[in-house]
Amino acid sequence: MKETEREALKTKSWQARLKGKMRDAIRYCEMIEDKDAYSYKNLGDIYYFVGNLSKSIDSLEKCIEMNSDFIMAHYWLGIAYYHRGNFEKAIENCEALLSKNPDSKIAHYNLGRAYYLNYN
Repeated sequence: MKETEREALKTKSWQARLKGKMRDAIRYCEMIEDKDAYSYKNLGDIYYFVGNLSKSIDSLEKCIEMNSDFIMAHYWLGIAYYHRGNFEKAIENCEALLSKNPDSKIAHYNLGRAYYLNYN
C-alpha cells in the first residue's frame, strides 16, 4: 500500500469519526495495510467508543508495542482496562502516562479512581 493511500484512509477514518460514523471509521482503519502506531491508536479509540473493549485493548497494546512513548495510547488503554474492571492494568497505564507527562491532571484522577477500586 502506498503512503498516499494509507494517509487517505487515515483521513477518511478521522472524518467519519468526527461525524459520529464509527462503523465507517473502523472500516477505513481496518483497510490500512502495515498499520503504524497512530493507526492502531485511532482504531483502539474507536473500538472503545463503540463498546468493544477487547478490540480496543488489542489495538492500543499494538500501538504501544510500536511506540511506547505514545501518551494518548496509554491514556485510552488505561481507560479501557478500567472499564473492563482490570484496575491493576489501568494503574500500570496511568503510571506509564504519568512517567511521560507528570502534569496530566486526568491521569492523576484516573489513577486515583483505579487505586480506590482496586484496593477497596
